[in-house]
Amino acid sequence: MDRKRKRCSGCGIFFSSLFHHYKSSRCDSGTQKKRPSCLSNALDSGVDGGIPNDLFTCNSSDMNIAGLSDDSTTAPDNIEEVDVDEMFIAHYNPPLTTTSSPSSSITSHHTLSNFSADTQSKPLATQQEAVSSFVGLESGEAFVIPSDFQKGRFCFTNNDRSMMRMYNLCDEAGSPRYLMDKLLVQLKVEMTRNEFDPTHFSITKRDAFMARMHRKFPSPPPEAIKIQLESFLEPVTIFRFNAIQQLQAHLLRHDLYGDLEKLNVHPEHRWDQSHLPLSSHMREVTDSPWYRDAVSATFNKQTGIFPSDLVDPDEDGSINKEPYQTFLFPVEQYQDATGNDNKESSSLEPVLLGGGLLKSEFNGDHRSRFIIGYIPSFTKKKSAPGQSKRKFGAGVRDYHKCMSILLEPLVKAQKDRPLLEMLLGDQIRRVYLKIVMAIILGDGKSSDMLCGRVMSSSKTLRLSRATFTPSDVSSDTSHSLINWIKSRVIEKVTRAALFDVTCKKRSEWNRFLNEDVDTISGEKKHISAAKRRVCICKEILKKALGSHAVRNAFFLVDFASEYGVFGHTFADTMHVLEEGLFKYLLATFLEPLSESATEDLDKFVAKLLGPKANRCHGMRLFPRVNFTRGFSRLTLLSSEERVGELLALVIVLQTDTGREILSDRFSPGFDEWRKVRAARFSGFQEEDGEDEEEAIEGENEEQIEVVEEEQELDPSTKRTSVFVPTRRNIQYVCQKIHQHDLSFLYSDVFPHVPERHIFECLKIIWQMTFRLRTNAQINLPLDCLNIPPFSDFPPDCSPTLNFSFLRLVTIFTKNGTSSGLRDETGDADQPTITTDPDEFLACCEKLLALRSFYNYSGEHCPDAIPRKTDGTFDVQPVIECTREVAASLKASVNRGEGTNGWKIPKFLDMLLLPHYMSRLGSTGRFHVGFAERGLKNWAKKPASTAQKRGGGVFEGQCAARIREKSMIDHALTQMDSDEEDFCDEDDNPSTDETDVGGACFHIRIEREDPPNQRQRKASCTRLNSRKKAHLHQIALPITILQYFKSIGYFGQVYELRTEVLIKGTRYRAHPNYRGEGPWYNYVIVEFELPTPPDYWVFVNDNNQYPAKLVSFYRLLPETEYHVLAHCGGFQKLDSVIYS
Repeated sequence: MDRKRKRCSGCGIFFSSLFHHYKSSRCDSGTQKKRPSCLSNALDSGVDGGIPNDLFTCNSSDMNIAGLSDDSTTAPDNIEEVDVDEMFIAHYNPPLTTTSSPSSSITSHHTLSNFSADTQSKPLATQQEAVSSFVGLESGEAFVIPSDFQKGRFCFTNNDRSMMRMYNLCDEAGSPRYLMDKLLVQLKVEMTRNEFDPTHFSITKRDAFMARMHRKFPSPPPEAIKIQLESFLEPVTIFRFNAIQQLQAHLLRHDLYGDLEKLNVHPEHRWDQSHLPLSSHMREVTDSPWYRDAVSATFNKQTGIFPSDLVDPDEDGSINKEPYQTFLFPVEQYQDATGNDNKESSSLEPVLLGGGLLKSEFNGDHRSRFIIGYIPSFTKKKSAPGQSKRKFGAGVRDYHKCMSILLEPLVKAQKDRPLLEMLLGDQIRRVYLKIVMAIILGDGKSSDMLCGRVMSSSKTLRLSRATFTPSDVSSDTSHSLINWIKSRVIEKVTRAALFDVTCKKRSEWNRFLNEDVDTISGEKKHISAAKRRVCICKEILKKALGSHAVRNAFFLVDFASEYGVFGHTFADTMHVLEEGLFKYLLATFLEPLSESATEDLDKFVAKLLGPKANRCHGMRLFPRVNFTRGFSRLTLLSSEERVGELLALVIVLQTDTGREILSDRFSPGFDEWRKVRAARFSGFQEEDGEDEEEAIEGENEEQIEVVEEEQELDPSTKRTSVFVPTRRNIQYVCQKIHQHDLSFLYSDVFPHVPERHIFECLKIIWQMTFRLRTNAQINLPLDCLNIPPFSDFPPDCSPTLNFSFLRLVTIFTKNGTSSGLRDETGDADQPTITTDPDEFLACCEKLLALRSFYNYSGEHCPDAIPRKTDGTFDVQPVIECTREVAASLKASVNRGEGTNGWKIPKFLDMLLLPHYMSRLGSTGRFHVGFAERGLKNWAKKPASTAQKRGGGVFEGQCAARIREKSMIDHALTQMDSDEEDFCDEDDNPSTDETDVGGACFHIRIEREDPPNQRQRKASCTRLNSRKKAHLHQIALPITILQYFKSIGYFGQVYELRTEVLIKGTRYRAHPNYRGEGPWYNYVIVEFELPTPPDYWVFVNDNNQYPAKLVSFYRLLPETEYHVLAHCGGFQKLDSVIYS
């Protein structure tokens, strides 16, 4: 105990300062003993009181002040032996005043000192008997509690008071329960290592400290930009980070770009991109033909320098070279909207950029990307007054207007290459950075929004964001021709559709009306024709090309490709397979099951794959196959859990019990029985089951008014609204194309779209103009009714053949092409699930194998993709295998009536995956599972501390949190590098050591009991740390005992251990780990066989094979341990662990 603590002679309590105690409690100064205030008040008022012991919660051990015995309240002679942490500050029984009549009250006139004296002279039992005989709440009387009754009733140390307040502070803030414990550990470290003193004058509040750190680690604050959107009356605030400033800080990240092993650059020619990186077997974007073409377009092989590095020649004709070279840097973009609470309100859509030079294994961390801003949420904003419905495509136009604000610094940097400092390994250099957009990632809804696709999932000529594929042929696995969308096709029609005829700023158009048109009626006719031209282009975009009339923000971005945003908005495997086809397959199979079958299936899966079955460390590397809410419940599952659910279904179908439970699902009459059963319930209606992202956006559609001439239909013609592709009708349409300045369709549209889309364009023009006179003298000026080009990107399409009247006649009069779409509903004759369980099982296995190939082929199977004779990768076998899996899915699973079957965007995206791979590299790099997890850091965590207010307050505070977190990460990285040299070696223990531990078992080889004493038996005993028999014995599997019985001799003792630590990795083989079931890890074992037999087929030439660890043992008194493993088809179990 601290020597400075002194005991008050008045109340008998120890205090660090008696002066403050006397001052606050009016105790006398040691010579006169002080009565407790509560007792004094009761006595001074003249009211008698009792002492009901049952009001006190202190037990007998709490009744003592530290160091005092039960029958003494005096201080111990040796005050130094009293532990302050165990000493109770105060404990006494204050008198209470009863509210009963005076005659029934018991009078007590003991002061604390007198009460102590009385208790010292009487035994404890006598005291309790005397008190309990006349005092207590058991008498049924009410007592008056003094005002200071709670004082001294409970006992706290100073540490208890501090800890209780801090824990309460954390709980009220909603922090995790472990936060305070981690904070205390960190405080101890900081006080020991850095002499941290929380009472120092330099310790300030958070805002002041962060402002000081921002000055030390400067980072640009977000910029608030207000823009006016089409759909809303009030302006919207956009918060934007400067993309180039963020990129500069990103390129200097030592944890990302400081190690060449993490980068896709040539190890010996890091700055010379003419030397391509070493092949990663189509795992990286740098292996793609797109990257090679981009480098070739930038790098001049003849001069050995970049064209942009050359400056104007001198007077003597010599060429000077810039001191800074140009470096090609591909970037990847990701965006996705996410909610920030259970109701998914106050959603955020962060837009992020990342470097394409980082390798895939280091690209999954959220720190590998930086944010450039937020797209605001429009869900809570009110539309303009008087506007009942939004115009068709207004939401898409608002979205791209916001996106163009965020991409503005990037677009400027692509036109005028910035001079930035770049880190590659241990070298830093200042270069001109040529930035090209490589990949855009996101879910299906956001990707369609970026491409401006009309989100229709049925009866559309464009079901994909990347190709002109009609919906009725989207599931045709034999369809080999793919019509990729070229950016300039959509851009050209969009420029004509967005022309404003009434705008006075169009000088050429106004000059034509004023100078070339003589009459007022002629001016009206030309204005009407110009409006009709705009309507024709909008209809072509919507119905033929499947696109909104929107000024796409990515028309300004350089993709180093003619496909632009349409060919670089990647279809990732998570949304296509895991959240797409897997989800539909499981729903089709499991949802129609009866309740009894569902219950039996859930029980069997829990028994087969539950948390206590097949426990091993390797289970963490597999998708989750145990479900707390039941296997058959399909709601609230993540993408990895859906993979695990399909894997569990495959395992169940491999067992006889599983097939017996699901036998009814494969019966031929299951669907008919389900329909009959469903018809018994009134109001039964099947759901479509389509995603919200595939819903038709028809409810906000605005009918485009067709502007007609004020001329009547020529009586000599008998044209109707139905377009028939005869020679005469095609000639009429071509005439109107020339009159309305639509000749660009011949050169920029028709050569790059399928014939069905061309026919749809001709039909639209016919329906807009069939009422006009054939000889109408209307000729709009050429190249005058288009808005200016968006940018110089992408490069011009080079059509092989311009279309003309004769070519159109040749196509449509012979082929009779029609754009009519066939019925797309599911096949009613085909059962929802095939009646052959083996066929369905093979389909599920193929889907799982396809997912593994696209995600991990470059990492685990480098030879999975063959090479051509020129060294490039041949993806044609991948295309054929993908089509085979798609055909198996169509044959095994029918989504049923009321759905679109497999004619959905995600099925088509699966067929396009190998084609994406052939152009942009392996799809495994573009699995957006990492991005979905990163949304916690980019959106959810910043939003959790931001105010959910409108007017841009919520988005602004989230942006400020992101900036602050970026600064903290930068500072911590610098601090860690500074403290590396000061860390003790004990802080970083070596991982090269091997340690055997865990539970210990002794197996003794003994003789059997008579009369079989000639035979051997193996007895097992579990030992404790003192090598004595453990109180809780665990029975080893009989197979293990039989093995040692077969190899041991009489009197031998084997020691078995259950854990081994090798190079930082712990391997476990425990028969009942923590009493929750067995835990056996699986490993790759290298067998020590000099010449293995020919019939022993290993995984590779190093005698390696997967095995299940059984135990780690040694023959006493030897010191070398051996591994007992179980391998299929092998009996040679003595081996070493292969790491």
